[in-house]
Amino acid sequence: MPNDLVRDFHTSAADATFCIALPKGDYTCVAVIGDPAYPPHPIDVRAQGRLVVDGLTTHSGQIRAAEFCVNVTGGVLDLAFHQREAGQKWEIGGLVIVKTAGKVEKK
Repeated sequence: MPNDLVRDFHTSAADATFCIALPKGDYTCVAVIGDPAYPPHPIDVRAQGRLVVDGLTTHSGQIRAAEFCVNVTGGVLDLAFHQREAGQKWEIGGLVIVKTAGKVEKK
């Protein structure tokens, strides 16, 4: 039985941006990606316009966590989700966002 973090999903065939009001600062984020019932397809995630998850693919029944760091300067964290394959859907099972004490390394 899945836990609360991976039991439900938000999914769409269209690109979508999730906006989270956060105080200025550095954050470590973990996106929980995948769906137990659907076949693999690659997903991209952008944070503040920067590609942070590049074509992550999950297999049917697989859940993966993609960790990345981001700096919030304007009070809002923008996470944009994109499905690389036409006719497929991206899915996100959960987000964990934790404020970090140090400076985020920019890639």
